[in-house]
Amino acid sequence: MIYLIFILLAGCLTQTQVPDDTSTLTQLNLHNNDKVSFIITEVNKKIGDLTLRMLAFNGTTPGPTLHVKQGEEIEVNIKNSLNEDTIIHWHGVIPYNKYDGSPVTQNTIDPGENFTYRVPFDYPGLYWYHAHVHGESQIERGLFGTILVEPKDPNYYISYNKTEIMAVHDMLIVNNDIYQGTNRHMKFMGRYGNYLLINGKTDYTYKTKKGEITRLMIVNTANSRIFNLYFGGLKFLVFGSDLGRFQKPFYATNISLGPGERYTIYLQPQQEGTYQISHLTSRGAKPMGKIIVEGSVENPPLPQDLDYTSDYNEILENWDYWLNKAPDFENYLVANMRGSDVWKIVNKNGTPVDLKHPLKVKTGQWFKLRIINPVSMMHSFPHPMHIHGAKMLLIKLNGVPNKNLVWKDTVIVPPRGDAEILVKFEKPGDWLYHCHIIEHLSSGMVGYFEVT
Repeated sequence: MIYLIFILLAGCLTQTQVPDDTSTLTQLNLHNNDKVSFIITEVNKKIGDLTLRMLAFNGTTPGPTLHVKQGEEIEVNIKNSLNEDTIIHWHGVIPYNKYDGSPVTQNTIDPGENFTYRVPFDYPGLYWYHAHVHGESQIERGLFGTILVEPKDPNYYISYNKTEIMAVHDMLIVNNDIYQGTNRHMKFMGRYGNYLLINGKTDYTYKTKKGEITRLMIVNTANSRIFNLYFGGLKFLVFGSDLGRFQKPFYATNISLGPGERYTIYLQPQQEGTYQISHLTSRGAKPMGKIIVEGSVENPPLPQDLDYTSDYNEILENWDYWLNKAPDFENYLVANMRGSDVWKIVNKNGTPVDLKHPLKVKTGQWFKLRIINPVSMMHSFPHPMHIHGAKMLLIKLNGVPNKNLVWKDTVIVPPRGDAEILVKFEKPGDWLYHCHIIEHLSSGMVGYFEVT
């Protein structure tokens, strides 16, 4: 089946001619070998009291959610109707390398040009697609969407009544417009928006009922901000992240996620009322939306003692070996005080890891990567490190073994700390490796793995 949505092309339109995005988050229910056509354009979108020029897939920002099943593949044709080039990356998905959507796998899609991606979905969960050139402006302006991959195993998830996807985002608005520049300060610090959004809205509202179970799937699409989400005191079950289920799902009242990360939680309110969704900071709670609980339904309570240790038997069978094994690669994240690139990745011996000097590994083999975020006057940032096309497992953080494993593709390396990660590539090719603070990526904290 072919999904085509024809809209007004915006490449040469004036401000008054650019179409308005008045949509809500849409979903395309797809099947194996379906073909989707996306046209990338500019749109005018209402954000709070402002009307801003943003970027859209088929006239909507965020773009449509692609709803697919594990084991299926689809084709997505991208028509670029902007006045600048772009590339679309399939974050967390493990595609064929030539369709990964990165500067080491394809040329950019120039204005007026098309590119067709073939995208397989090997693992269940929430993923997302987004621009991977000019990301500091294109992602900021809304050029992203989500992917929901349902599992083959009908018992993979616990029972729920409905699903809600939340894309949390921020935008920097200066003089009533989206800030377009990237100065040296932002290259060091990242870009932190003064408008906080959920699904492209400053006034997001989710309605549910007492006792109703929501599978809530969250992705952080912001350039730099690590969100610490709080749901007005509602307790929830943290079920999974990125590519898998937690070894031992747990209960919490807030959840922290860095750029690129995803979390699946289960929400079952016990009382009616209105609950504010906030981003918690050291300066207080910043409101982002609300959850309205009205009415009630009968459901058994969420389970207390879930255990998915068997998901990790492949590693746990040799756990002591992996914990004690010397790293195959030891990388440092370094602030660079000179030159246009203010960040870099270097090996232990000081040699660079960049787009000219890849790390070389074999397909299908686990290896151990230690990433160090060293002490420095200029270096007090957590770095969400993302590896394209890979399955990752954090086994130690700051030297402490991880007691609750979960499959990842993005791991936060804390300031003045380190992370020890097991990594495996299931497909050969050149796979990008970078910080997902977009300003750090664009200013040098990027390399790649050459996988044979």
